[in-house]
Amino acid sequence: MNIAVIGVGGIGAWYVARLAEAGAGVTAVARGEHLAGLREHGLRLDHDEQPFCDRVDACDIAALVSRDARDFDLLVLLTKATATADIAAALAGWGGEAGPPVLSLQNGVDNETALVERLGEARVIGGYSVLLSGHVEAPGRVRCVGRGQTWLGVWPDLASGPPAMPARVAEVAEVLERAGLLPKVSVDIRRDMWRKLLLNTGVNPLSALLGWDTRRLIEDAQVAVLVRALMDETVAAGRADGVALQESDVVDMFDLIAGFPPVKTSMLVDLERGRPLELDAIAGAVIRRAERYGIAVPHTRTVATLLEARLAGE
Repeated sequence: MNIAVIGVGGIGAWYVARLAEAGAGVTAVARGEHLAGLREHGLRLDHDEQPFCDRVDACDIAALVSRDARDFDLLVLLTKATATADIAAALAGWGGEAGPPVLSLQNGVDNETALVERLGEARVIGGYSVLLSGHVEAPGRVRCVGRGQTWLGVWPDLASGPPAMPARVAEVAEVLERAGLLPKVSVDIRRDMWRKLLLNTGVNPLSALLGWDTRRLIEDAQVAVLVRALMDETVAAGRADGVALQESDVVDMFDLIAGFPPVKTSMLVDLERGRPLELDAIAGAVIRRAERYGIAVPHTRTVATLLEARLAGE
């Protein structure tokens, strides 16, 4: 496959490296100083077990859509959720309904909906990435921790998605498998994405608010109670939205965080570097459902309000 990875930050760089090593034709879509570094020096991925250092084809989104859409078999979207609307608008007229499918591996549960509105269901594959943390350390240079795992599936689920999509998802999963990206094909990707949202709502805003890594959040007894409360509110919001979440999902996601090496969340890193936070895509997704369905999410509201106040002060 010829694949464009849109968003070559801490996680996107891992996908570029692994796909390139597996022999796929990869285009890294980035911007600013990071794009300049990729063009000048190539991609350097620092990883304890699978480092990567090589030249890559790199361009910005405008240059990508100036190329022939038929030259690409897949787009992997790994930008911040704050960029989804702009990316969807840029891709909307590129190739039409026959354009390359888009696999979103972003944070949040609303990216696929935004993409479908502009591209149509036949081009959108739901998904997310877990067990991987990474950050851009310098233009063209990224540090990653973990091995990663990719979940993907017919959006919004196998039963109600486009008839032709299961075969396309299977094809993409095969490519990811060859690249060592450990794909898991879900029959209900929307539900599984909400499971990841449990993880994100539990630690990302708190990590940014307190300046703590994930291990410290879990090992502090009082804060760990708050992490679980945030996850419980996400379960309530998801259930109200028709997602079959269970209390066992909270246990699974809490244990997942507890077993992961201590890392700074992406939201904390964004705060430290003065970049926009994905607060609306994470806590905002819960708060919007709470308002829509009339349920109480006091812990989520409080943490989001305090974080917004901190951002306003800085």
